[in-house]
Amino acid sequence: MWWIVAGVVVLALVLLVAVLMALAGHLRPLERAVRRLRLRAEQAQHLQTNLLAVQEQMVELQRSVEEATARAERVKAGRTETALSDPR
Repeated sequence: MWWIVAGVVVLALVLLVAVLMALAGHLRPLERAVRRLRLRAEQAQHLQTNLLAVQEQMVELQRSVEEATARAERVKAGRTETALSDPR
């Protein structure tokens, strides 16, 4: 009678190993997908860092443009005042 129990246990172990091996075969593509996703996340982080640097440069450039525009308006206003006050 013990041999029946031993046979059932051995059969269960064989089935368990077969199922685990089948699952291991399915895990390899998932591992590749996880690696690709991690790589893309790193690339996205790098792009985010670059984007922030470009945004900072854009703010500085905008500030320079505003200053240059203000200077040009002052120069233009000065010329207008000079032309109005110079009776030729």
